[in-house]
Amino acid sequence: CDPLEVRLELKDDRDVTLFLEHHAHELDQFELVRERPDENVGHSKAELDRAAMDRSTGRTIAEMLDGINGVDLQQSGPTISKPVIRGLSGNRVLLLN
Repeated sequence: CDPLEVRLELKDDRDVTLFLEHHAHELDQFELVRERPDENVGHSKAELDRAAMDRSTGRTIAEMLDGINGVDLQQSGPTISKPVIRGLSGNRVLLLN
């Protein structure tokens, strides 16, 4: 399908439901970027390139990220894991598949 950009200007509380079409896409690379650099933190950007992802075939994105400094996994079952990036998790981390 063709890309669609929709801009919403919300002036009060409102429920918005979006129905997205499901498509399979392959990632060429993954970037972890920190918006505000901090002198106390080593690097503000880490990349997982296509070759590294190919070597990690069969692993989830969260499991692939586990090897990056500052990224840990929160496991809630044998096949359920969520990334914790520099202490942030849940709705503070956006993971796009």
